[in-house]
Amino acid sequence: MINKKQKTERLTRKTKNAECEKAVSLRHGLGTFVYFVGKYIENKERFEIQGIFSTEETAIRSCRDRTYFVLPIKLNKLYPDKTVKAKEAYYPIV
Repeated sequence: MINKKQKTERLTRKTKNAECEKAVSLRHGLGTFVYFVGKYIENKERFEIQGIFSTEETAIRSCRDRTYFVLPIKLNKLYPDKTVKAKEAYYPIV
């Protein structure tokens, strides 16, 4: 069994690791998200990858018409191994 001291040490280690990862990503201009830009192809019900950007502003500026969408994606997160709806995606040009 893990005692209280070991739990505290583990939590402290996890917190320090998270802080280090955040500091490194911010130092490199990454933040905690990347912004995926895609173009929805209506008649084929699929999309084409247009780019991945470090800022939301750049992602929005890269959208050329109403078929382009932006999807914020959290870095260092494992997503489910199944098809899911991307609720966070949006079309900046209406």
